[in-house]
Amino acid sequence: MTVATFIAALRSATFARGPLARSRSLSADTIAKHLTQLRAITARIGPTIDPKRPAKKLVAETPYLAVKRPQARPKPAFAIEAARRMLAGVWQQPRWPRQAATAIDAPRFLLATVATLYYTGLRPGTALGLDWGMLGEHGADAFLDVPAAAVTKTRKPIQKFLHAEALAAICRLHGVSPAKHPASGPLLRCPWTYGTLAKLHKRLQRRAGLAGELSLQAWRRTHGTELARLGLGRALELARGSLDHADVATTSGYYVDLEAEAIKRLPPILPADDRQGRLW
Repeated sequence: MTVATFIAALRSATFARGPLARSRSLSADTIAKHLTQLRAITARIGPTIDPKRPAKKLVAETPYLAVKRPQARPKPAFAIEAARRMLAGVWQQPRWPRQAATAIDAPRFLLATVATLYYTGLRPGTALGLDWGMLGEHGADAFLDVPAAAVTKTRKPIQKFLHAEALAAICRLHGVSPAKHPASGPLLRCPWTYGTLAKLHKRLQRRAGLAGELSLQAWRRTHGTELARLGLGRALELARGSLDHADVATTSGYYVDLEAEAIKRLPPILPADDRQGRLW
């Protein structure tokens, strides 16, 4: 295989972010990452003796050596006040897309989904694949233990603190209490395709008068932005130094759960009531 063939294969490859997402092509940035990694591997192991093996030709291939990684651009997050204004408009949505066979309360589904994305920082594909069986308790707090198979992109298990507002939104969606919830089944059963959900999300932004149109992934960036404003990294480093740990992972994993404490302090974003003035 020559580099030209490999690049052509990458350009024709497709992937999906989750079970509801449509397939899409790899971006130029992703292709550049793959080629950069391949270049590093061949430079480390050197060309093979067998001329039929690809490594020898890759090292000398001009198109491969000339690949440049595109300049990364910062991506925006939601401002908290703008997010609140957008979500308050969920109850004024005049018409909802046609649902699949399993009909659910559309406004509550959207609010529960956004709350989960914002308070956990999970990717949309992972959040939409969550199951009641992943929900557990540690003392008075709720946590999500997400197995590697359910995590999009990294395929590594994740444990996430679940904020009380997100848990309450999910329970309202299903009509259950946090103390008595199902043992299994989807936490967020999407009644539409991922593409329809994404379009509806952007439509709500336009109705709220927000500048630009942010994707569902923006809630993940909002999560990170707000945590950074709370100074989580600095606080964790101070705790590591005080406890005399060589690695900050030891501090965060066994001694100080600053992430959960910081998530509890994130500014709330969900509306307090529905359009009739009742607790939604």
